[in-house]
Amino acid sequence: MASSRRTIPLFLLTILILLGGTAVAKTGSVTITAKMRANAKANVEKYDWAKSIQRAAIRRAEKWAKVPDRELWLMVTPQTLPRTCHTTRIRYTNRTAMCPNCGDKIIPYGNYPWKIDCFKKPWKLTCPVCKETYPKNDFWAYYLSALDERGIFQPGKGDPKLLFNTDHPDPKDPLHKFAVDDGYGWYDKTNDRWAFVAYYNSWGQWRHIRRGLDALARAYVLTGDKLYSRKAGILLDRIADVYPDMDMYDYIKKMLFEHSDGSTGLGRIEGCIWETRNAVAFSTAYDHVFDGMKDDPELVKFLSTMAKEFKIGDKSSFEAIQKNIEKNLILEFVKGVKDRHIAGNEGMHQNAMAAAAIALDREPLTTELLDWVFAPGKLEKNKDGSWNRTGGNIPFVLMNLMGRDGMGSEGAPGYSCWGLTLMTTAELLRSYPKYTNHSMYRDFPKYKQCFLTPLKWCCLGQATPSIGDSGACGNWGTVGASHQALLNGYRAYRDPRLARRLYRRYSKILDRLTADIFAEKPLALAEEIRKIGEQDSPPLECQNLNGFGLAILQTPQAENGRAMWMYYGRNKGHGHRDRLNLGLYAQNINMLPDLGYPEYASGRPMDRIWERNSIAHNTVIVDDTSQVSSYTGHLRLFEPGERVKVVEVESDGIYKNAKTFRRLSALVDVSETAGYIVDFFRVRGGKLHRQSWHGPPGELKITGLNLVKQAKGTFAGEDVEFNQLPKDWKHDCGYMYLYDVQRDNNPPASFTLDVDAIDLRKRIKEGKDPHLRLTILTETNEVALAHGDPPQNKRGNPRNLDYAILTRTGENLESLYVTVVEPYDAKPIIDSARRLEIKSKPDGQMVAAVEVKLKSGRTDILICCETPGRVELANGIVMDGTFGMLSLRDGQVEFARLIAGTELRTKELRLECPTPALTGKVVSTDTTDPNDNRVVVTLDGEVSDALVGKLVVFENDREQDAAYLIRRIEPKGANFEISTGDSTLIRGYADRDDFNRGYVLNVREGDALRIPLSVTMQAK
Repeated sequence: MASSRRTIPLFLLTILILLGGTAVAKTGSVTITAKMRANAKANVEKYDWAKSIQRAAIRRAEKWAKVPDRELWLMVTPQTLPRTCHTTRIRYTNRTAMCPNCGDKIIPYGNYPWKIDCFKKPWKLTCPVCKETYPKNDFWAYYLSALDERGIFQPGKGDPKLLFNTDHPDPKDPLHKFAVDDGYGWYDKTNDRWAFVAYYNSWGQWRHIRRGLDALARAYVLTGDKLYSRKAGILLDRIADVYPDMDMYDYIKKMLFEHSDGSTGLGRIEGCIWETRNAVAFSTAYDHVFDGMKDDPELVKFLSTMAKEFKIGDKSSFEAIQKNIEKNLILEFVKGVKDRHIAGNEGMHQNAMAAAAIALDREPLTTELLDWVFAPGKLEKNKDGSWNRTGGNIPFVLMNLMGRDGMGSEGAPGYSCWGLTLMTTAELLRSYPKYTNHSMYRDFPKYKQCFLTPLKWCCLGQATPSIGDSGACGNWGTVGASHQALLNGYRAYRDPRLARRLYRRYSKILDRLTADIFAEKPLALAEEIRKIGEQDSPPLECQNLNGFGLAILQTPQAENGRAMWMYYGRNKGHGHRDRLNLGLYAQNINMLPDLGYPEYASGRPMDRIWERNSIAHNTVIVDDTSQVSSYTGHLRLFEPGERVKVVEVESDGIYKNAKTFRRLSALVDVSETAGYIVDFFRVRGGKLHRQSWHGPPGELKITGLNLVKQAKGTFAGEDVEFNQLPKDWKHDCGYMYLYDVQRDNNPPASFTLDVDAIDLRKRIKEGKDPHLRLTILTETNEVALAHGDPPQNKRGNPRNLDYAILTRTGENLESLYVTVVEPYDAKPIIDSARRLEIKSKPDGQMVAAVEVKLKSGRTDILICCETPGRVELANGIVMDGTFGMLSLRDGQVEFARLIAGTELRTKELRLECPTPALTGKVVSTDTTDPNDNRVVVTLDGEVSDALVGKLVVFENDREQDAAYLIRRIEPKGANFEISTGDSTLIRGYADRDDFNRGYVLNVREGDALRIPLSVTMQAK
């Protein structure tokens, strides 16, 4: 097969010369040394948990240890046998995984649904639904018949008599050739290819080999038994024989197989993204079993015999075997990282290079390669079309590409955890004390945030919002806070938040999870963590993840608590067109569920213009156009507090015709177990606005609408069928994916939608009956209800959701969408909700006031102004500010809160604040202490410790947002010094090619600032 023009960079020629020269070759395992293995044996004799770990490792490796050496050697398939990640073509189509027998019934079983058991059913895929297996021929027999003198499979050269359906051996049987695959696929009657063997080769054979190597290496380091290292050595040496020829390019670009190539066509065994994991796994396994391999004459004897039989060169000594593995496997990983054949999301290819460098353990080469990981770098395309990565660029990734919350720019929690992906490099360096030039933990203080943010974005401490390509519809689970990440983070930083999380989640198995079986004092860390964990945990806090673009308002208690989140970060990459999307966890379920990870994220129309598009999210669409890609929205208010918590974000310019795009949402407590949201969404500009709402799956009850069922078609029109695409579909709004449409073309200004939630995630406790009721308080031209489908290949996803689309039209349109969002159990907590008449308001501002009467007898009045201004209601209430709330019982005010204003007044009460916000300018910044970033500022009002915890908004260049929480404030001469704590003021390096040229700051001298103020009254 033709290759993708892989050339050897000059520095690699130097490496190849070095391998053949006088440099000292690797002499021993370095990441798990002989001393560490001895510690493990001693700990096994002393501790039950260590015995359990060793037994588990032996159990995993047992099957591999029993495989005959020759059979193990033959398992390694060469370049000539294709690999693919789908049995049928998916990319750029709306097709999904299918089964030849049961069709689309296989869809709910995931993106890669086929079941594989390489020991019990080798070279067979089993459908999880109908249990049919494919291919129908004995492919392995055919494969062995097609091996050449070097043991390489030769397509088309096998025994053709073996290519038949073994269930139908009679050549006259019409099914004799049904589902028969020679390695390059079986073609059905419609000429569609089913790549059973190529799918198995990728998901079965090579993943099987990787798991086997891991199991064998783990068993060796925990037992010292050379049987395990010998079996691993056989696999490693044979992989090295075939690896230099491995190349995915022709398979992907010419034969249209599919893999994790990021549309580049590049890769080796797998696509370039997933190949990073092979590089790390194989390199690490080589280092772990090296000591066992080097003194094993049985290994040399067997490989020498195979080399003679298949004419593949000298294997007569361990030195020859070592040279083969290092030159043709480990150094090929180095080459692959450099030429982009091994390239994943940030962190993945750096891990591959670090693992290969340390596995080589050959100076000065290892140090040079590890220095490369931290060197400035970028991808450069050569004249011949090949690629060259000039450096690993870790400092730039950590300082520039990651936000100050330690997350990458992918717009989805899982994909943004670059720092946790880079944890492999951090831990490899920690395990390799010879190298001291760089350390992830020591040299990059912001790296700590990579471990803390996955704690902060957990709503109620339990659920990470399914933002962008992340999670599933209605999911309730965490992203990024694995026990290993928590443990490594605590070991590096000793932050008690990490210890508390470890203890809270894993206290019953803490010794097993946190103990270091290879250490002389294996339980020292566990004892530290237990001591911290046994102390009382602080209450939950609201979170301002301004670098990532996520605000979370939540109750202090998780039990029966509520958490509302608003996303305003990246809307590209693995992000969706979902700026100012709203979510809610309440009544123990996901009440406003995002659709989560699309069906395939492979450029399919349904993924791109429906699941990833604005209409599928709880946000607003302007002029039926797509949101403009941008880095972030801008936080205006973030006000935690008792009874009412408020967040406001603006994202003007997110639509080309939108001058204003701003959302203020207030989370109101009714009791410890109940509450509601009042949501104000302002849009100015364009001719058409549509707000989209959807809640959890369940039966929908509608009150106040006169709906007429649309005879046919979709929300895109009666003449537009489901999935009917226009030519320029890539820029479409995706309305053809909303079906079963009902419309009210003359809707009232107030109506309700009530969903009786059903339990698809096993979250609803016995005796509970959770509902979500939306009270719409907005004049619209049309209200439409329709069904929309979340991805159907994610287990637990509902079949469909009910969508409400609220449409307003007009010239130079201004819309203020007002909605009361009420989660409740069995019986509503709200008796009624209505807009109040406004007597006067500031010119040109969109203002609303809402009265919410509760079943408990309390009445809440919430007033929202676009900017601080004077609003007078017809009932005599006056507010001069941005947001105000009054709670009345029997006509008496029992609670009042004013945010960013000077006055909130009734006949009986006057709540005052000297100014809506303190304002000033930045005088200087100091980032020398990464845990105490400081800004000296001027301020024009009274300053006290009461400002600690308040939001300070710096008016920077708006390339990134600059809204920080004040961690400390104190006088500094005639000015004041504000500390933002460990939330860095550094945006990144000033020069990506020279890290010594200093930093660009997110907050700079002369920037204006404001600190919104609030005042509260609570009746005794």
